[in-house]
Amino acid sequence: MASPSSEKRGELPPSEHIAGELPRDALYDILLRLPAKDVCRLRAVSPSWRSLTLDPIFVKAHAARHPGPLLATTFADGESRGVSIVDLLSGDVIKRIRTSGPDLRVPRTRLDRVCLVGGRHPMGVPVTLLDPATGAVISSWQVISMKYAGLLKTRKAYMDSCVFGKVPSTGVYKAFRFLEVRPLVSPQQLCEVMTLNGRSAGRWRARPGPPGRVFSDHTMKSAAIDGVLYFLMDFSNMYHSKVTIKPASIAAFNLKTEEWMPPIDGPGQVSSLYDEEDVLPVFEDPRAVGILSITNLNGSLVVAQVRHSLPQSMDLWFLMDREKGVWVKKYSIGYYRREDHFSYPLLVLDDERIVFVMQLTGLLQVYDPKTETYTDLWQLEDFKSMCIYTGNLLSQEATGFHC
Repeated sequence: MASPSSEKRGELPPSEHIAGELPRDALYDILLRLPAKDVCRLRAVSPSWRSLTLDPIFVKAHAARHPGPLLATTFADGESRGVSIVDLLSGDVIKRIRTSGPDLRVPRTRLDRVCLVGGRHPMGVPVTLLDPATGAVISSWQVISMKYAGLLKTRKAYMDSCVFGKVPSTGVYKAFRFLEVRPLVSPQQLCEVMTLNGRSAGRWRARPGPPGRVFSDHTMKSAAIDGVLYFLMDFSNMYHSKVTIKPASIAAFNLKTEEWMPPIDGPGQVSSLYDEEDVLPVFEDPRAVGILSITNLNGSLVVAQVRHSLPQSMDLWFLMDREKGVWVKKYSIGYYRREDHFSYPLLVLDDERIVFVMQLTGLLQVYDPKTETYTDLWQLEDFKSMCIYTGNLLSQEATGFHC
């Protein structure tokens, strides 16, 4: 009769000795406890060890035992540069992938891939999609879309920002960017989209601009969730816009159809704070009312409002029903230090603690709403270059870990 452990694993073959040393079940349990980088190195011990650790049942069980969360960030070590996959809570580097390109940064995403872009002037620098498990990359080769190519002859074009997302129904990854052209050719923001599917080099395609001007040059004001890109609309220019933009409203771009969706009204209690007489003072002096940002917290669109009026706090509003415009304030976090005003929420842990990154210092912190206390984690080398990595490092091709 099969052992209980064999029955639990379902498809695993009966217990047997591997490499003349350990029974398969015993080796399975030992390897399951090791971090991914050690498991991948041990694949070189023997064909039987490699076969065991490549078994889909083992890969799935290992992912369940080591759920993360993981962070991807860039590193620079002398002339060597690349991407590090790091355990978010401990700061331990699990894997390093060296890149051959120039200085690149990681935009804030929550995907099973890591995206790499150049700085503000990336024309000629490819946009890259990296699979940390295999080291495989997909890069663009086209500098600009055919529609906008003529602009480079008489004007200078820059990338305001670049956002990545994945279409759930097809599994296709896409990049979206805003272009800034000087001198201006139109008050409407110029947009481009690229598909990164691995079968061919990506090409930029021009797409219509948003229904109203959005904040396009700041990562704290955009988010990607389930194939939709969200951008906080720039209501500071509402008096100069042909379209009425409600304070705290959000533009949405569907990556599958590559079309703009109807804007989403922000939380009513937040919007009401920015009435007509308060809109301009907010941007002349942000302390007048507060600072808004949006983020993806575990798959939910969240508006984060920093309130500078006493008592100082950050309110986190979760979108519960897009069709009905229902927002719920789940957290109101008190501030006690100046640097807290520049914090940005990254994710909510299983125990309801919230991970923040401090924009002034790059320090990662965990906030416990039950005790209303902060715990310092570790400091990022570049807080502008990091994302949440949701992939599985034990891919069948993932054999070359470099630490």
